[in-house]
Amino acid sequence: MIEAAEDYLPPETATKQTYRRVIAMHQEVSGDLASIQAMDEADASLVARDYLLAGLAYFANRGHDLQMQEIGATAWYALQQQSVELVYADKVQPKAMELGVEPHLAYRYLEGEPHVLFDALIKLGLTEETGYLLIPSPFLVKVHAKPIEALATTINLASHVKDFVNGRLVLDHDKTDTRSKPIKTRAEAAEAHFLHEVFRVRKERVDVYYRGLMKKYPRGLGSVPMQMRYSAAAPRRDDTKDYLN
Repeated sequence: MIEAAEDYLPPETATKQTYRRVIAMHQEVSGDLASIQAMDEADASLVARDYLLAGLAYFANRGHDLQMQEIGATAWYALQQQSVELVYADKVQPKAMELGVEPHLAYRYLEGEPHVLFDALIKLGLTEETGYLLIPSPFLVKVHAKPIEALATTINLASHVKDFVNGRLVLDHDKTDTRSKPIKTRAEAAEAHFLHEVFRVRKERVDVYYRGLMKKYPRGLGSVPMQMRYSAAAPRRDDTKDYLN
């Protein structure tokens, strides 16, 4: 358990209540897109960070199995230790280009959906990596209106961060595919893994995309081919209190 993560979680353990505490922390956010987009970007960025951390806290401390907890904890520590940076944006494509993504690739990004922007450059035999979590304003709306789907999106992002932390961007990168298959497969399977557990406890309404993932990965992470799996390093548990104050 990550003690600091409990500050983001409500006493209720029901999955749909995960964001109750952080929503109460930001009572100025009504949950509709227009009001969120009218916020100052710095303020909206703080809200996005707290919402994302609440989701990661859920998986790290309340994930239904060790795989979910490991993915959540790895991403939690990576964000707290600034191994990856959260970037808030109303529009995904312009912000991606601002961060160095080539226009023909940025235009493939779906507006309104979070994206991971990781890059690895090898210099003198050493790998230099940078990572961003690009969080658009509609994700904040999803936290209010569709918390289960927001958590599914969060574990997808967290899976990418776990791959980043474990150096899989270089090992698994396929230059012919902008979203390399092993990385994408693990992230989608993590979403399905979470959703299967949610549906085991109680049937929920989710969009067709998420239902499709559950069909595609009937055993969640257990559906990932063996050649796409790897043994991960334990999440770093450095003292993160400086980032919380």
